[in-house]
Amino acid sequence: MLMNFFKDLLDTNKEIIKDNASIFAGLMKVGALSSQCKNLAILYITRQNKNEICFESHCPVAKEDGISDKKIEALNNFNDYLDLFDDKEKSILKYIDQYIKTETFINNSYLELKEKLTEAEILELQSIIMAYSSVNQIVDIIS
Repeated sequence: MLMNFFKDLLDTNKEIIKDNASIFAGLMKVGALSSQCKNLAILYITRQNKNEICFESHCPVAKEDGISDKKIEALNNFNDYLDLFDDKEKSILKYIDQYIKTETFINNSYLELKEKLTEAEILELQSIIMAYSSVNQIVDIIS
């Protein structure tokens, strides 16, 4: 019953969904943060939130962008495979990990992140984290 309610809600609000989809497309446009860092962040967020639908659908995009199968597999427990990631990627993954655990952007990993990323890159990263965390919640509700 609940599932049908949300499907009906989505069917009747296609324009809203279309508008929101353009937000996600905008996040992936050229900006301060590299597309590889954006894709790695999206994969890690969806993996940590156990959203397999989003994770699996984003893997081909990430691979096309040059993220290796080894890095994607290592996202299951990146702390065991730190040597696969450069310093910037490690900072991003630690920051996301801390955010997911505490639901706050100002956390212990933020100071390390500020050493590796510019303010513009951090702003883009935070936008991606917020957007994809909310997508995960929506997918959980409708699936």
